[in-house]
Amino acid sequence: MIERLIVAYDGSELGREAFAYALEFARAARVPVLAACVLEPAGPPMVFAEPSAAPASLDPPEPAFTRDEARGMLDELAAFAGQAGVELETRIEEGGVIERVTRLASPGDLIAVGAKGRFASGGFGSSTRELVEKGPCPVLVAGGPLRDLSRVLAVYDWTRPARRAVEWGRAVAKQTGWALTVLAVASDDASIDAVLQHAQDLAPEADVFSYAHEGASKAAQIEAAAAHTTHSVIAMGAYADAWLHRLVFGETTASVLRRLDAPIVLVR
Repeated sequence: MIERLIVAYDGSELGREAFAYALEFARAARVPVLAACVLEPAGPPMVFAEPSAAPASLDPPEPAFTRDEARGMLDELAAFAGQAGVELETRIEEGGVIERVTRLASPGDLIAVGAKGRFASGGFGSSTRELVEKGPCPVLVAGGPLRDLSRVLAVYDWTRPARRAVEWGRAVAKQTGWALTVLAVASDDASIDAVLQHAQDLAPEADVFSYAHEGASKAAQIEAAAAHTTHSVIAMGAYADAWLHRLVFGETTASVLRRLDAPIVLVR
């Protein structure tokens, strides 16, 4: 279940989308939101091969916004949270965004980020991957403007991360009162009938179905299910244990994040 939502907020359109979804989840799950503005340097420090080549005085890069600007943005969020009836805590942090957000998070939290820009360059970008890998909790990737949510669509493909995604989806569906659907996708390790049966065993109360057919990629199956189950948040395993599956499923994740504007929760 979700204990708290965490949003790294920078005032951008992507940040607003992530915060809007955080409020939607928090209201349904009856939990608070922590919004953090991180004063991160605007660029990496300069590195010189020869120390003698460095200038005598080199000022560190300035943050993208000032502390006063950060306080103003957080005050604006507090007004929205008050209208939604959601408890909001605000923080101003200094340092790297990923480092500060992961330090603030706990296993029961859900981190919300935008699907493009800082956290997802090119789809499933290195920043998002690092956040998922280093963070202690699932990560919600907001892929577009806020949509009403009433269902959790968990993706199951026989791997342990996918099993954890189903377990997370079950807990959140119970907490929020949303419906639960499980999509069984084809696996190299088991027949689709076996995947369907195991998915139903994992979530007896769920509507379990499959779009598997010859030649259909995992991404295509997920996209078809998302079109069929509207008003859904998609929960999927971020990584598997075998390096080959990590490679293949990583490509699936990137494709899904690029092509869908539905909110996606990555669970590992």
